[in-house]
Amino acid sequence: PPDSRGINVAFENGIDISNLKARQFDLRDFDKFDLILAMDKSNYSHLLNLAENSENSKKIKLFMNFAYPETNMDVPDPYYDNRFEEVFELLDQTSDKILDNIIKLKS
Repeated sequence: PPDSRGINVAFENGIDISNLKARQFDLRDFDKFDLILAMDKSNYSHLLNLAENSENSKKIKLFMNFAYPETNMDVPDPYYDNRFEEVFELLDQTSDKILDNIIKLKS
């Protein structure tokens, strides 16, 4: 389960993440999803290495590039610095930009 501090910050913002569970990326995810978001450069590189073709590679994006294009920023890890509120706000704002981008592409 998520860290209790993250659960609390999300709950304070009207989101229940208490039952979320992480999972390993599955190669079938390339077929299931149009967009695959990496939270940091390490995972981004790993996903690119798993992509078997350019079509799959094009689906992989760094999450923060939607808010700060071409900066290749990692989502900060809130765990050690107790930055859960700050990271929540960053994720929330960037998620809005991702949604705007998807809507623009689909219309």
